[in-house]
Amino acid sequence: MELFLRLLSFAKPYGKYWPKYVIFVLIGTITGTINYVLIAPLLRVLFDDVEKTFEQPPEMTDGFINYCKDMYNYYLSDFASQHGETGALIFAIVILLSASLLSNSFRYFAQRTLSSLLANIVCNIRKTIYYKICRSNVGFFHDKRKGDILSSVSNDVAEVQNSVVNSFQVIFREPLIIIVNVVVLFYLSYQLTMLTIIALPVAALLIGQLIKKLRMHAKESQSILGQIVSVFEETISGIKIIKAFNAEKQITRKFDEMNNRHRKINKRIMNRIELATPLSEFLGVAIVCCIIFYAGMLQLQLRQNGEEFLSWTEFVVYLALYYQVLAPTFS
Repeated sequence: MELFLRLLSFAKPYGKYWPKYVIFVLIGTITGTINYVLIAPLLRVLFDDVEKTFEQPPEMTDGFINYCKDMYNYYLSDFASQHGETGALIFAIVILLSASLLSNSFRYFAQRTLSSLLANIVCNIRKTIYYKICRSNVGFFHDKRKGDILSSVSNDVAEVQNSVVNSFQVIFREPLIIIVNVVVLFYLSYQLTMLTIIALPVAALLIGQLIKKLRMHAKESQSILGQIVSVFEETISGIKIIKAFNAEKQITRKFDEMNNRHRKINKRIMNRIELATPLSEFLGVAIVCCIIFYAGMLQLQLRQNGEEFLSWTEFVVYLALYYQVLAPTFS
C-alpha cells in the first residue's frame, strides 16, 4: 500500500481522479448487475406465460428493491395485455439494452479517468528519472550499468503503469463489483450465498499462492533483462576492443548464460500463467457444482411441503451473478 501511495504521488492532485473513478465504477457496476437481473423477465416472456400481477401501479410497501421489481412486472404484464407477448418481448429487450448502454457508458468513463491518471504518472516518472540522471555525478554511472538505467526508463515504467492499473482495480473497482453482486445474491437466496462465502476464500487462497510465485519470478526476470541490455550496450560500444583482443567467445559465453537464465525463468512464468486460468475455472466450476447440489437439495425438500425455493429463471440469474463475483475474486 505504501508503494502504491508513492506512485500516486506522481499523479498529484490525484484527488480529482479517484472520486470520479469510484462514482463511474459504482454506477456501471449497479447497472451491469441490473442487466443480469433483467434476464429473468426476458426468459419468462420467452418460455412462460406473462400473467397480470397488478391491476394498478404497486405502492412501495415492501422495500425499494421489491417496489422496483413490482413496477417492472406491472409494466411488463401491461404491455403483454395490450400488445401481446411480442410487445412484452420488445419491452423487455428495450429495457435490457438501455441498462446495458448505461453500464458500458459508465465503464468507459471510468477507463477514461484511469487513462488520464496513468498518462500523468508515466510522464512524471520519466521526467523524474531523466532529471535525476542529469543531476547525478559521474561516479553514479560507474556504479550503475547503462542497461539497467535504460531498462528502468522503458521496461520498469511499463511495469509501473500495469501495476497502477491493477492496483486501482483491486482497491476501487473489484470490491464494488463483489459487494454489489453479493448484496443481490443475498437478496435472491441467503442460504446459497452463505455457502459461496465459505467456499470462495479457500479457492482464492490457492490462486493467491500461484500469483505470489509469479511476482517473485517476474522480479528476477526484470533484473536479468537489465543485465542482458547492458551486455548489448557494452558489446555495441566496445566492439572494436572486443575484436582487437579476440574476446568474442568470452562475451558470447556471458551473453548465452544470461540469455538462458532469462529463458528458463520466462518458461516458469508462462507455465504458471497458463496454469492460473484452468485452475481458476476448475475451482469456479467446483463451487458452482456445490451450489447446484445444495440448491437441488433445498428445492426437493421444499417441494415436499408444497413450497418453492427459487424459480428456474431466478436460479439462472443467481448463477450469472455468481460468475460476476468469481472473476474479481480469482484475479
